[in-house]
Amino acid sequence: MDRNRSKQQYDSRLAAPSSPTLRTERHLESSVEPLLAELGEHGSKLRADAINAPHAVVLRAELRGFMQTAERLTAQSVLPMLNEYVDFVGRVARENGGEIYGVDLESVTVGFGLREAKANGSAAAAVRTAKELLEGFEPVSNRWRALIDARVALSIGIHEGEVLAASLGSGSSRGPTLVGDTVNLTARLAQRARAGEAILSAPIRKALRDQVPEVQIRPLGGLSFAARTQRVDIYCIPRPERLELGEPRRPSTRH
Repeated sequence: MDRNRSKQQYDSRLAAPSSPTLRTERHLESSVEPLLAELGEHGSKLRADAINAPHAVVLRAELRGFMQTAERLTAQSVLPMLNEYVDFVGRVARENGGEIYGVDLESVTVGFGLREAKANGSAAAAVRTAKELLEGFEPVSNRWRALIDARVALSIGIHEGEVLAASLGSGSSRGPTLVGDTVNLTARLAQRARAGEAILSAPIRKALRDQVPEVQIRPLGGLSFAARTQRVDIYCIPRPERLELGEPRRPSTRH
């Protein structure tokens, strides 16, 4: 009898609507559990991090037009420009409560709310950061253009959702990197934004309410991405006039 009751409880648990934690546990069991077991102690930490993934806001700032500039410069010339760019983004992000979680040749990824579970407040902080980055980078871009004819601008994407901050590689001494679909979609939004503009997802716009009345935000409608089953409603922080950087034309963003 006890065995039957236990089985009934287990079956009812499987049939019940899944909580986010339970869905994560099942995904781990079915897909990556064997790999985590092989990683030993590091795998145990990754398992615990995945089950306790925080909700956070992610901002990605991309340098548009930089690859065309870098092609004709030496590495010694490119390095000071990248240092100035990363320092600039980092300073503005920290002033608004953000933290840098990833840097590459063309982009910086910033997380908000990872240490404090405040998704709504983090959305406002991220949007203020985007506005300050877009406005503050123009003098830098103008100076680079005057010195070396570099036609460069920022484009920004902002989204919120579940993320993990993890050091990749079992023996890695590198700082944490943000991982998750939220990060992937943020990158897509930054790529689709026009030079000098930012694109926000619908969850970010909803979380803002009326917290940033000084920032103009315009709806753009729905947008489809390759390999994604659902359309994404997007909004933008526009600029008065369009910037032309001489980049290869990207797929239309419908704005």
